[in-house]
Amino acid sequence: MLLNGTVHRAEQSRARRGGVTHRRAETFMCASLCVHLCLLGFGVIKPPASGEHMAAQAVRITEELLPVLERTTVYVWRRHLAAEAGRALLPAATGWDERVADRRSAVGFIDISGYTRLSRHLDLTDVAVLLERFETVVGDTVLAHGGRVIKNLGDEVLFVTEDPASAAEITLGLLEQIDTDPDLPPVHAGLAFGPVLYRSGDVFGPVVNIAARIASLARQGTISTDTAMATALADSAEFTLAARAPRRVRGYLQLRTYRLRRTQPPVPTETTP
Repeated sequence: MLLNGTVHRAEQSRARRGGVTHRRAETFMCASLCVHLCLLGFGVIKPPASGEHMAAQAVRITEELLPVLERTTVYVWRRHLAAEAGRALLPAATGWDERVADRRSAVGFIDISGYTRLSRHLDLTDVAVLLERFETVVGDTVLAHGGRVIKNLGDEVLFVTEDPASAAEITLGLLEQIDTDPDLPPVHAGLAFGPVLYRSGDVFGPVVNIAARIASLARQGTISTDTAMATALADSAEFTLAARAPRRVRGYLQLRTYRLRRTQPPVPTETTP
């Protein structure tokens, strides 16, 4: 990929093999392209003053970027096509029927804690590896509990499941797994429960907004929920919920949250004979 006037030959070679682009290579290409364009836009990379040189550079850059952009576009299109085909043709097999547009669901956001600070100390290849590992771990855990990943948003993943207890298990299991994984940084999560609109593979509604706001309030290594989610889990002996002071966030003057933990077994007491 073009970066500071050079081409990352290894990533290009990897992308060409087999005719189907590797996800890590595509991530690297997109990230490198964005960085290069930003550098051009902010004047860090200055184009030559000569019009002839600028034209020659434009032709060279176009020849390098067009194949990469074409492969990236096809890759993204294939991913969306496969997802839409699965939802439209196999709703029973996936457990999700989008013909039911509005139903009560648990919505969760899993965020990498301190991602902005962390990414400053990584090159683009390391960022791609980190995000690939993060998305894989989250995706596998969500699917294992009958949930569905809606979208990956860089350092955060949005998922849904119709069962609040499953959403709690997903987030608790993820925090426990990531805590023992040396290749992943700490995460935090936000959960909300209520009516959700499903449309074209995405989810909409106040519950989605609340889950996002709650995730932003959660501290590193913790899970926060809204009142509806806490109520839905109140009768479960597997989880413990502790109320937090209401907080003001964008769009909500007083948003009450609860910290979700796994219930610890009672410590046996010693008895004297």
